[in-house]
Amino acid sequence: MADIYHYPPDVFELLVETIPRLVRSKKAVILFLQGVGVAQKDLRDVASVLSKNQASINKFEKALGN
Repeated sequence: MADIYHYPPDVFELLVETIPRLVRSKKAVILFLQGVGVAQKDLRDVASVLSKNQASINKFEKALGN
């Protein structure tokens, strides 16, 4: 089992605001999150919606999590 680290709420909010600004596209946000170890099962729904309709997701919405 992988170790899970929970960021303090203020640091988490800063990450949510920063990640979409660091990468240029919505797909790049997903690739970034995969690269830092976010599980595929956590990204599957977002990737599915993004593949069907890119305009339906704003890359600033909780770093593609909402």
